[in-house]
Amino acid sequence: MPAYFFDLHTRVVAAYRQPGARQAAVAAQFGVSVLFLKKLMAHERRTCSLAAKPASGGRAYYLDAAAQT
Repeated sequence: MPAYFFDLHTRVVAAYRQPGARQAAVAAQFGVSVLFLKKLMAHERRTCSLAAKPASGGRAYYLDAAAQT
């Protein structure tokens, strides 16, 4: 994940943790959706981190190399 996205995630979560912060207000302040904020907070609760999940590796191929040609 580029540093910009990690920085955005960090700033959004920090703003949401302020006393009296509302989801809609924080989302509007940073130009993100409320759903993005909810998913970000759920991801942080689940993993205890704001880091992105590792890449899955792409699509799995079911045919062997000889059959793909």
